[in-house]
Amino acid sequence: MDGFIRLFKANPNGVEIDDGNGGKTTLDSDEVAEHLDKLRDKRTELLTERKVTEQQVKQAFTQTIQHIRTKASGMYPWLAKPDAPEQARLKAIVKQIPGLSEMADHELVVARYLRGLAAEQAEAAKSGKPATAKAPPSREPTKVVTDTPGSKAAPADAKTSAQKSVKEAEAQFKKSGRKEDLQKWESAKQKLKRIG
Repeated sequence: MDGFIRLFKANPNGVEIDDGNGGKTTLDSDEVAEHLDKLRDKRTELLTERKVTEQQVKQAFTQTIQHIRTKASGMYPWLAKPDAPEQARLKAIVKQIPGLSEMADHELVVARYLRGLAAEQAEAAKSGKPATAKAPPSREPTKVVTDTPGSKAAPADAKTSAQKSVKEAEAQFKKSGRKEDLQKWESAKQKLKRIG
């Protein structure tokens, strides 16, 4: 579209273009002006639609995050307290794992991890066994393992399937703008990251 706009602006007195059937057709100055006006109107319409869609996506994503945060704060009240000691641990974990903060439910994921870690340490203290020693910090980012014990790395076709699911979910959400479709899209992205 922009290519035609540039072409018509550069040739206001007339121009030869492909006719779509392998031949050529010549547009006079009136036809060039008419086509240019139509293309500009169409571009404006598409840009407006894009802005509206982007706003709808942003609003739906914000609502989803707010819903998840409300649920997470109900389960883990310290998430609503900026000065809680767990907040520093949450921020440290988010900083260590690239892309984690892009997940809508990352705070809930980390809160569950911290609860599991605390339970593990309490169990170790109760049984008299020393808690697992922490590994020294590495220069490599920590990778979150979400596979079940004994599971094997996902084959390439599982990754391809997950990528396809992400694209389909994204297309569905952009088409519908529904909150449920946004959640499916986010879920598909998270699944792809886990397969990663």
